[in-house]
Amino acid sequence: MSPDVKETIKTCPQCHADNGGAAARCWLCQADITQAKAVEVVLAELVDERPDYAPKEIFFMVLTGATALVVLLAGVGMMLESPEQGIGYFVLTAIPLTAAAVHLIRRRARGQEVTWQHRFLAFWISVGVFSVVIFGLVVVSLVCLFLFLFIVCLDGGGFGHAP
Repeated sequence: MSPDVKETIKTCPQCHADNGGAAARCWLCQADITQAKAVEVVLAELVDERPDYAPKEIFFMVLTGATALVVLLAGVGMMLESPEQGIGYFVLTAIPLTAAAVHLIRRRARGQEVTWQHRFLAFWISVGVFSVVIFGLVVVSLVCLFLFLFIVCLDGGGFGHAP
């Protein structure tokens, strides 16, 4: 158990408002509260234990293993169908896997706990960020291509020709 978060308060004898322990006047009615008794109250009880409804560590270990197996089998399937696509798939999946590994190594180096939940989330967050970046690059490339073709069409086919 961690220590509780506590604060000292004074209750105003006139309006019964809670005030900070060092206050000389009530914040609400401005009455003098220097004679009021200061009381220590618990603001939050810090608990290190996981609640019973939280997923257990084995759940994330199995989920991470299943995810790795699916990613591997998808890559093998692509490799069997078309070696070029399989190589591209493994190159593209290596980037988020490397990002997740670097994140977890840095986390461990800072002395923080690395659980299976961290591993699973780090991988999928890396995949999500990488996918958004790739999607953004594809969209930007398509917009540039569209603008280029639009300019060529406006030029009437005379693009690059001397008058």
